[in-house]
Amino acid sequence: MKRREMVKENQDFQEIIHNHRFLTNECFTIYQKSYSQSYPQFGIAVKKSFGHAVSRNKIKRQVRSLVDKYKKLFKNDTKYIIMIKNSCKNKNFSELENCFTRLIKETK
Repeated sequence: MKRREMVKENQDFQEIIHNHRFLTNECFTIYQKSYSQSYPQFGIAVKKSFGHAVSRNKIKRQVRSLVDKYKKLFKNDTKYIIMIKNSCKNKNFSELENCFTRLIKETK
């Protein structure tokens, strides 16, 4: 992901999450909000109860690679917050990819 495609500020996270438009499955919850740009923006969040910093950073790297791979499936004028659930701990990358693709196909 490029820097301009990332949601970083807490205020933006809260605004998107409180918009109440979301989709969920066993691994992820995706919040979305429309805005006026020609590219999508993404934020990734993991709870501290997921595990220590190494495991949280690893799952965020994996999700960022999935976002880069399937970026064309997202709408261009929308901000997304991807919340990672604790049930992802014991899943391998291919299982995460299956969960992720099923969920983003529902966002359309």
